[in-house]
Amino acid sequence: VRLRVFLTSRPEIPIRHGFYQISDTERRDFVLHNISPSIVDHDISIYLEYKLRLLTQERSFAADWPGREIIKSLVQNASGLFIWAATAHRFI
Repeated sequence: VRLRVFLTSRPEIPIRHGFYQISDTERRDFVLHNISPSIVDHDISIYLEYKLRLLTQERSFAADWPGREIIKSLVQNASGLFIWAATAHRFI
């Protein structure tokens, strides 16, 4: 059985040292800050479109609600932060 574990953390020095004791073949570092902002914005847009589509269905809003421009504005306001997008969705 092949087991994979996904861990996230802040880049604190003691945590880094602990992980660097594991060989490169057994671990993979993935730094989110190195991802292109356009990719992050696209992911946030997909998230918001999905969540707002569910809201549209639950509350019987017009099929074109909230509109592409509103979603684009929400993505820009999120500034790459999923937590902002999730919080905004909960307040809508």
